[in-house]
Amino acid sequence: MSYYPVPHDQFRALGLPGGDELGNMFQFYTEGERDFVGARDLDLVRALNPRLKNFRTWLDEHIAEVKSA
Repeated sequence: MSYYPVPHDQFRALGLPGGDELGNMFQFYTEGERDFVGARDLDLVRALNPRLKNFRTWLDEHIAEVKSA
């Protein structure tokens, strides 16, 4: 399995319902990561949801589902 990033403009051009909004969101997450993460208290988030997992851990647990998709 390989990951191929899709440029934000290309994603917005796919014609998906809500594609412009999703493309904008992905672009903000990519370009504004420090502001996005910096505005959140991650220790508090983890205290509120102790089951919170990072992406790698979640993927390790769901790899069979991802591969079949």
